[in-house]
Amino acid sequence: MPRTKYLTVEGIYDKTFYDSLLPKLGINDVEVIIPNNSGIAYNGKGNAIDLFASSLLSLCSGSINKLALIIDSDFSEISSEGFNNTLKAVIKKTYGKGFDLKTTPANYNNGIKLKNDSCEQNAALWIMPDNKSDGYLEYLLFNALNLVKNSITSEVKNIIGKIKTKEYPVHHEMKAMLAIAMAMFENPGRNISHLIDKDILDYKNNESLRIFITFLCDYFR
Repeated sequence: MPRTKYLTVEGIYDKTFYDSLLPKLGINDVEVIIPNNSGIAYNGKGNAIDLFASSLLSLCSGSINKLALIIDSDFSEISSEGFNNTLKAVIKKTYGKGFDLKTTPANYNNGIKLKNDSCEQNAALWIMPDNKSDGYLEYLLFNALNLVKNSITSEVKNIIGKIKTKEYPVHHEMKAMLAIAMAMFENPGRNISHLIDKDILDYKNNESLRIFITFLCDYFR
């Protein structure tokens, strides 16, 4: 039987992570989709928003039961995006499909809901890392590394601080930090799904991760 719950993400890197995370949460009936596997030539944030928006009417018809989008906010001072501009970009695309922003800023912590009065089900949105800040998925993951790994995360910051000539742009520093931290775990070269498979994330004590997990469970279960 085909799945009728869909999570749209930016690319294969994100898909690999959620394909591991969702079953870990007991959510086994969600298909994680990316633009490149859905008839769109390229992955990426803009194309993920377009894919999400184009699927909204299927939510109204009932052929889709749940539909969510998770994307990065990126940075306002670097890419002219950031949280606020990313939210505006999603609203612009979804408004054309008859969906309005239902959630008030005070409740963004619980996830952002988009509503069409002719649909029984809301669509859902999460903008990484926390529905309010600029950044990426990696910001959430690095800060949620298990507390028993604190010695590693501290050492990673020392390593990054000692690098005088950095080939990557400054806004990618957190991506570099997460990659170094993962290389110091059991087996270097793993993708971020390894964080799920080996229980390296601290679901219990990291508030930001716990809030995000609650959003996924509340919407998809």
